[in-house]
Amino acid sequence: MSNVGGADTLPRLLKAVAAGGRVAVLGVIAGGGAIDPVPLIPKAVRMQGIYVGHSDGFEAMNVAIAHAGLRPVIEHRVAFADAPEIASDLPRGSVPIGTRRDGSRRLSRGKG
Repeated sequence: MSNVGGADTLPRLLKAVAAGGRVAVLGVIAGGGAIDPVPLIPKAVRMQGIYVGHSDGFEAMNVAIAHAGLRPVIEHRVAFADAPEIASDLPRGSVPIGTRRDGSRRLSRGKG
């Protein structure tokens, strides 16, 4: 379940999440606040914090990537029309990452 808001919206989100659901809390909630874990226990809800760092760090990373000329590794290209057929042959973690003018897709192959 995802939510955009502050500390005052989190209790409503936790009440609404389904049994066995998962809540990811991205970044730091402004204003903090206490969370009552009791309603989460019978629902077996998993709540995980995800800290992404500061936006200045993200911008610095992008500058470094551009300066170094880093590019994604493209193993091979296939026509978009062939995507359903080849998708079943791709290893887990592979994702199509773009479309060329001729209609083919660029694929990034995962390691899994």
